[in-house]
Amino acid sequence: MLRFFVFVLGLMVGSWGVGGVQANDTAMGGTSTDLVPLQSSAVRMVSEDILIRVDGDHWEVSADYVFLNGSQQDVELQVGFPEHRCGPVPGEEDFGDCVAERPLDFESMKTTVDGAAVEHTQGQLDRKHPWAPRLGTVWLYRARFPAGREVRINHRYRVVQGVDSAGAKLGYYVTRTGATWAGSIGRARFRIRVPAHAHELYLPTQGLGLRASTALVEVEGERFGEITLEAEDWTPKRDIDFGYSTFLAPHVELPDFAGAPARAGLPESARCPLFNELWQSGHELANGEHEGDAALIASYRQKGIGDARICRNMLFAVRGRRFKDAGLNRYFYGPDGHRVRGFPFAPFEPSAVFDEKLMSKHDWAAVRLVDAIAQAAAAAPPEQPAPGAEDVPDDEPPAVPAVPAAAPTAAPAASEDADAQPASGCGCRNAGGARGLPGVGWSVVVGALLLWFRRRR
Repeated sequence: MLRFFVFVLGLMVGSWGVGGVQANDTAMGGTSTDLVPLQSSAVRMVSEDILIRVDGDHWEVSADYVFLNGSQQDVELQVGFPEHRCGPVPGEEDFGDCVAERPLDFESMKTTVDGAAVEHTQGQLDRKHPWAPRLGTVWLYRARFPAGREVRINHRYRVVQGVDSAGAKLGYYVTRTGATWAGSIGRARFRIRVPAHAHELYLPTQGLGLRASTALVEVEGERFGEITLEAEDWTPKRDIDFGYSTFLAPHVELPDFAGAPARAGLPESARCPLFNELWQSGHELANGEHEGDAALIASYRQKGIGDARICRNMLFAVRGRRFKDAGLNRYFYGPDGHRVRGFPFAPFEPSAVFDEKLMSKHDWAAVRLVDAIAQAAAAAPPEQPAPGAEDVPDDEPPAVPAVPAAAPTAAPAASEDADAQPASGCGCRNAGGARGLPGVGWSVVVGALLLWFRRRR
């Protein structure tokens, strides 16, 4: 059974626009200003094959229909292909406000009937029709359906993707109009191609009467995650809305890195057991949810975060950074990548299009937090034995650098090596490697030797 991670749209905060709007053809009557969908008793939709592919911030749509006139007479109809209208509609799920002036307009619209291009006019549904609040501009054209013969109609166009307040990309396909043709639709198939690293699919299938499946496909050297919805003898009862996310947040369950150190040739201590907690703290810091940054750093210092180098680089790895250090690539990605729960298509793996712009302000806040913890660890005095009678305990703890809660004007610079070392302040190449003594280190050593000689005497 497919498991889909569903966005609870009604609970999201912030304005967002419903995009990716498509529609089934329908026969239209009336003038261009008071169109009414007509029920056709002669022409049946034999099949519809809809391919919706993500292309940057757009959906690219190819809609293929096959119609059959089962009567004994030729039929000529005015056919309408409607855009979706965004905004709240009484009695329907509230899709929120549009964030652009005309976000749902079809772009580069082209229609062919049996391979021949046709001209469009535009109209609006009669305002009294129950579909009018949900359907916007209707693209109109004339089509002739000869008796007893199949007619093939194709639409190609682009439309801007909708984006919600959490960064998810949204689409919508109007199918209610497909019920206006004679009988049921013989075969319906909808294929939605999203980025291979998409996750948290939003795909409500209840009430649609469609079977759903997912697969990883490669088209002209590019990989996509493909969602397929299909049925036979289908009568649409509601429209299809869908979405996906590529934005990783701390609630995403990361791969199991249990064998990562050995696989990478690193010591067993090369781990970051508190990574998700650190990542979450970065989100909270960026949102201004922590009052005392020094206290937060001190808390992590006391608990221990493991290997700061691994913690820092994992923040880049979750965005798909490929490292110059082959050991880090083996650590984070393994030979074939790691399957992540919630990612139905491709494994957790390096991205060919990684850019530091993919790092959010929350990610950078977590990077700064790890750096601050590493700096605090480097600045901390060495472990001392229990104080003796002549030892005086420190009254004040060492100063801890603060982590700014706001997003930086410039992202923290990664090291010259692509493995993004933590800024530990030690000037060493590897945060887990040997360090030179700090400037005060020699006096501590000399003092310890003198104390040892006195006690020997």
